[in-house]
Amino acid sequence: SVCNSVKQNEKFDCFPRGSVSKEACLQRGCCYSTSSSNGVPYCFFPPSFHSYSYTSINRTANMVTAEMKLNYNLPYPNISPELLLSVLFVSDDVIVMNILPKESKSLPKILNIHEQSTGVVTKNVLYDFIIDSASDGFQIVRKNTNTSIIDSRDIGGFIYSKQFIQMSSKLPCKHLFGLGEGRTNMPLSTNWNVRTLWNHDIMPTDDKNGYGFYPMYMCLEGGGFAHIASYLNWYSTDFVLQPDALTYRTIGPPLAIAFSLGPSPLQAIQQSWRQMNFNTIIPPFWSLGFHLCRFGYKSVEDLENVWNRTRSAGIPFDTQWVDIDYMENRNDFTLGSPFKNLGKFVNVLHQEGMHFVPILDPGVSGSEPKGTYPPYDRGIEMDIFVKDSNGKKPIIGKVWNKNSTVFPDFTNPKIVPYWIEMLKSFHKVLSFDGLWLDMKEPSNFVNGSIKGCPSNSFEQPPYVPAVDGDSLNYHTLCMSAKHYGGRHYDVHNIYGTVEAGVTSFVLSQIRGKRPFVISRSSTLTIGNYAGHWTGDVASTWDDMAQSVKDIIQMSMYGVNLVGADICGFNGNTTVSMCKRWHQLGAFYPFSRNHNSDDSIDQDPVSLGIVSSTKKVLLLRYSLLPYLYTLFWQSKNNSLPVIRPLFYLFPEDEASYTINSQFMWGDGLLICPVLQEGLTYVKTYLGNSIWYDIYTNEKIIGNSSQIYALAAPEDTIPVLLRAGTVMIMQEPAVTTTLTRRNPFFLKVALNESNEATGMLFWDDGESIAGKYSTIYFGVANNTLMSCNDISDYQFGLFIHRIEIFSLDSVQSVTINQKTSSFNFNSTSKELILKDLQLPMQTNFNVTWY
Repeated sequence: SVCNSVKQNEKFDCFPRGSVSKEACLQRGCCYSTSSSNGVPYCFFPPSFHSYSYTSINRTANMVTAEMKLNYNLPYPNISPELLLSVLFVSDDVIVMNILPKESKSLPKILNIHEQSTGVVTKNVLYDFIIDSASDGFQIVRKNTNTSIIDSRDIGGFIYSKQFIQMSSKLPCKHLFGLGEGRTNMPLSTNWNVRTLWNHDIMPTDDKNGYGFYPMYMCLEGGGFAHIASYLNWYSTDFVLQPDALTYRTIGPPLAIAFSLGPSPLQAIQQSWRQMNFNTIIPPFWSLGFHLCRFGYKSVEDLENVWNRTRSAGIPFDTQWVDIDYMENRNDFTLGSPFKNLGKFVNVLHQEGMHFVPILDPGVSGSEPKGTYPPYDRGIEMDIFVKDSNGKKPIIGKVWNKNSTVFPDFTNPKIVPYWIEMLKSFHKVLSFDGLWLDMKEPSNFVNGSIKGCPSNSFEQPPYVPAVDGDSLNYHTLCMSAKHYGGRHYDVHNIYGTVEAGVTSFVLSQIRGKRPFVISRSSTLTIGNYAGHWTGDVASTWDDMAQSVKDIIQMSMYGVNLVGADICGFNGNTTVSMCKRWHQLGAFYPFSRNHNSDDSIDQDPVSLGIVSSTKKVLLLRYSLLPYLYTLFWQSKNNSLPVIRPLFYLFPEDEASYTINSQFMWGDGLLICPVLQEGLTYVKTYLGNSIWYDIYTNEKIIGNSSQIYALAAPEDTIPVLLRAGTVMIMQEPAVTTTLTRRNPFFLKVALNESNEATGMLFWDDGESIAGKYSTIYFGVANNTLMSCNDISDYQFGLFIHRIEIFSLDSVQSVTINQKTSSFNFNSTSKELILKDLQLPMQTNFNVTWY
């Protein structure tokens, strides 16, 4: 009768992974019932299945601790007989729960996000933590709505062993986001959907674990309320999503979760980032320009031809990249004979105010003749390669290198002098401005090593999440390989992020400038060191649409500098697709065209899409002051650069499922065409006023309506939100030239005839240099500027101001002096031209 009372949506799997018989299920003390519904487990826990019970509970003003004792001998090795639950009330809006074996002393400190401490909790605390000795779980409740944020009480399924941890819980989510990286919908499906996280080199594929590891989700509760749960663990993980519930399974300790309660989505983001020590990068200004690359350049001359035709077409263009074609035998830190003059070409780039980025893989060739290849020889001397399971010799795999590959151990403190030596030596040959880190999941073309892997509990753990290949060492290293920081089993998911952190530091030392690193493999905190591109996406309309979801979610994880390969990497693009993808890609924070060696040329000139590409990139370059300022605001205020519409309209549930539009900050809405042949875009605008960025035409939004915006073949709809002062700059063909040009303002007034904006400005490349901030505001028919910080002097002017929408204007004064003006009574625009207003001198503009 107990089993029959369990609702379909509250069945939590008692027999994960593998076929189950009724007899085997009942032997575990669980319920068995077949189901015609896809994904519903046949074998499930009864509600009274208390695997652990509390033996003591202690509560203070800012924490709860409880001791737990095992009740059943569960069928997993090394079950922890006694556990200690600790709950820290970090602040009024953040609470951290962790469970460890009683003998453990503390949480592991990896990537600096496990350093937790209690804080001051006031009468305004947003949550209640509920724990009861009669139950085996806990509950967190949002006080003002009485919403249960998480409830793991009396639903069974809690398991804690050395290599398998499971906890099920009920959730209040209207919609769920996160749990990346992998090709998935946004919001996530909660219809018995498994999200597996384990860094893996694979073309983005539905239901497969991808390049990154982001064990955090945002839950939209409805009514404007949201929270974020961040799981502080780096082991391979399954998240099983079912209606109104989630089961978390991982293969190593601890069980630790930080909850950020907002109450709004943006507030939850801010709390989560600060709790996990996100300190997002401000990239070099030049890196916000347009980048061009392909796998398949035949020689320096081939590269120069593409570069020359792109520049001759007048397309804004800042950075030329090269893939592994430039290497000798595809070995890091080498130049092949067709690219022997690449260094001279890079010098020409620099003379033109442009930049250069080469690819670099972590794999080092392990089979070059002794004394001929310093990256291997010095690595052996310095003892910095990942070892095999015996810990004596480097583990040998196979990646792009001719015969064999060894892998630097980026958790080893000695890696820094090694990496400095290698990069500094190569920089003298090729004066690169940044680095592109690929294949660092780490990828391996054999499973484990060329000699295979030993048979042990690391290679065959008691539970294997639903990873591609059904084995943890599939196309990566053996799990029992040894790093300075632990077994590969322990550090696999952070390998690429640690490499990015080391590379970022080394670049700053070599160049003495702000580093630029783009990484494929990633996890939480990668945004502190590097940007990310979404990997080997296909040249399809579907993958182009998917990229919007990808960049929104990556921004939630603190990865602001993100983009997909414009026009796609795998397969042949088409003219119409590439034209629209360039329009979308011009609004990726990281904007790069790149494709494979077996695909057609897809640079804009080769496809004959010069006019539309030039148009949209000139718009991007004019908006770079705003984009650059968003990165500064992100670093200082923990605000994502890319935002979904529900950040702006959290109380409108219609915004929760919008995944084809996105915002830059809270001022600019991008509405790309994502289907072939369309010349309009169906757009959600919420209850807000918007203005067309091209014409300043006013559009009054209504959340109950969907708007069709005109999108001719050469145009992507972009809207400026009312209440925004948009600081823009006259664009040129490089960021170097653009930064010398005058500024202009678009002032989009709201219903109260008010607007605000700001500019962050510096030299664009110093690591901790001087900077200036200028604030703009409109009130009482007056636009004012206020120089807040003026440490960086740049001597530029505002030469045009556009203000809209106004009913009438009779006269205008600038700094109390009468000024000429143009007012269009039809478009209701006030335009001031031919100005010479110094940016760093406060001014006021008043209209009557």
